[in-house]
Amino acid sequence: KADKMYEALGVKDTQAFSGLISSILRYRDKYTLEELERYTDESIDAAAAKPNPKPVDRAAMLSIYRRSLM
Repeated sequence: KADKMYEALGVKDTQAFSGLISSILRYRDKYTLEELERYTDESIDAAAAKPNPKPVDRAAMLSIYRRSLM
């Protein structure tokens, strides 16, 4: 699966993929905790309804947002 994703993105391996993600995230906006909590509350029901390998709960989703967007 990873090879197909790399090909679709035009990268050759995990290191190149990591570089691509880093270059994209360099331009991201910073969000406040209050904004991330609101986004979590607005999207948790939709995320929990989709099939996931692990259950999605509010704390996990907020943690992902915080690591990614703060």
